[in-house]
Order: sequence, then C-alpha cells, then structure tokens
Amino acid sequence: LKHLYMKRIMKSRSFSWRDVPTLELELDRAVASGDSKLVEYSSVAGRALGRIAVDYSTIASMAQLFPDTDSLLGKLLEMGLLEKEPKGVQKEALLERINHAIAWVEKYAPEESKLSFLETFSEKEKNAIDSAVRELLIPLSEKLAKLNNADEIQQEIFNSAKANEVPPKQMFKAIYLALTGKERGPRAGM
Repeated sequence: LKHLYMKRIMKSRSFSWRDVPTLELELDRAVASGDSKLVEYSSVAGRALGRIAVDYSTIASMAQLFPDTDSLLGKLLEMGLLEKEPKGVQKEALLERINHAIAWVEKYAPEESKLSFLETFSEKEKNAIDSAVRELLIPLSEKLAKLNNADEIQQEIFNSAKANEVPPKQMFKAIYLALTGKERGPRAGM
C-alpha cells in the first residue's frame, strides 16, 4: 500500500483491494529493476523487500488449489516456477506472500479471481462453446495431461489453436468455460 502512495508523489490516488496483485507486480518490477529509491520508499519497517520468484497473482490463484503451503511449494517447483527449494530469507518472503495472497483471496478478491471448478458440464457451457472448438478440447486435454510446465501448457494451447485455425482467445474461452463455467480466468497454463 505504501508503494501506491510513493510511486507517484503529488498525484491523486485511489485504492481498491482488487488492485493488490497489480501493486505487488509493480513492486516486484521495481525490485527487479534496481529502482532503489522507490523500493526504499515503499519499504515497511520489519519487512525486507527482495526479489520473489513467483508473482502475487499466480500465488493467489494456485493457493486456492492446494490445502497447505508445502503442497503449493512442491507444485511451484514441479511446474518450474521456482528453480530450487527456497531457503532462509527467500523462503520466509515467499511464505509471507503466500499467506498474504490467501488472505486477499478470502477477504477481497473479486469473484473472477476466485477459482471454482464445474462438477458437471451443462448444456449452458456446452452451447457457449463453438462446436468446432469443442471437438478440439479432448485431444488437447490428452496432450496437456503429459505436460508439467506452465509455459509448455500455455504454448501447447496456442499451438493447437493455430494448427486448427482457431483464434487463441476462442480456445482459452472454451477451456475456461469447460473447467469453470466462466469465460475468463487465471493463466490457463497454471
């Protein structure tokens, strides 16, 4: 929150809890770019600002899928979002981010940021998906089941759309509708 006020001194600002992931991303970018003044001004006593390998939005989405932080950390490693098991200060910072993201999802996240999966695929979702795209979902799901890396999954979805002359936006919409009943969601490769 301090980052919001310090990034544009002498400008009017408005705050919404839905902006927290964007503010965290901006702060991550400031840390990564070495913008020492902005990082210094955004720091809060007792909280060191260092580079965290996984962005807030990804953690907020994934934290909803795993019952505990150990499972989540294991999945982040498996997906290649973490290069190695974090230790010491890095682990503390990552666990703090996970706990903050969980609290944000529970208290403030807009409905489109909350994950829930369909138990059954109703006629409503079926009719909302173009029939040609619907036919591609089963072969695509078989390919995706063999992949672990988020980037590979994302790329395979793009490749499948391109190979079948389907706009990627339409393919992602179909995936979201089939899984969640919503037209949009977090990064599909997650």
